[in-house]
Amino acid sequence: MLVDKISEFVADRLGVDPVADQRPGLAGGVVLAALMAALRTWVANDARDDLPAMVDRAFDLLDEGLGLRS
Repeated sequence: MLVDKISEFVADRLGVDPVADQRPGLAGGVVLAALMAALRTWVANDARDDLPAMVDRAFDLLDEGLGLRS
């Protein structure tokens, strides 16, 4: 499963046990959610937009706290 591969990668980079530490699994889930959100938007717009740019924007939104900070 993709989320597991991402989680393993993050755990390796952090030098942590992915079972004992929540961060790799959370990061894997968030990354996958960002990718899926970009893909859904791209499909909804009839694949007219630049998908890599949309993925970048999804990660920018995460970095910005989804624009939810007040």
